[in-house]
Amino acid sequence: MKKNIYTLSQSDVYIFITRNLGRIFFYSLMLMSIVELVGQSDFVNINRFFHIAIVFSMFGFAADRFFRKVAYKIAIDFDDCIIECYMCRNNEVKKHSFHVIKDVIIKNYITFVFENEKILYHPSEDENYNYRLEKLKAISENLRSPRSSIKE
Repeated sequence: MKKNIYTLSQSDVYIFITRNLGRIFFYSLMLMSIVELVGQSDFVNINRFFHIAIVFSMFGFAADRFFRKVAYKIAIDFDDCIIECYMCRNNEVKKHSFHVIKDVIIKNYITFVFENEKILYHPSEDENYNYRLEKLKAISENLRSPRSSIKE
């Protein structure tokens, strides 16, 4: 029996960059520091280097905070009413039932709003995801709405 699972997934390059962005910034900063210090005989531009290091650190910190909320793969199981989010920064898989989805916002990023958190996913250009996400929104709204009692 075929399961009704829809998967959104990023490219391997995107996954590599988001998982290793901190290391990329760190090694770039180390390379810049080596080039700056080797070329200096009187250390005149050391202040400029420290300013650049602070900017790199702040940008790296902001990127790390942002990518903690970003998923590189989303698996939507319409049979079991479960959505699985594979997170970029750690190898954590977050599973949520459809009834805890408060909203699905489609803009530059697809934002899945759950009861306790928001998870972002950046869609690729060639993916046809609107129909399935609208179906997910409709099912989750149906599950959240109060059931009307039927009088017998």
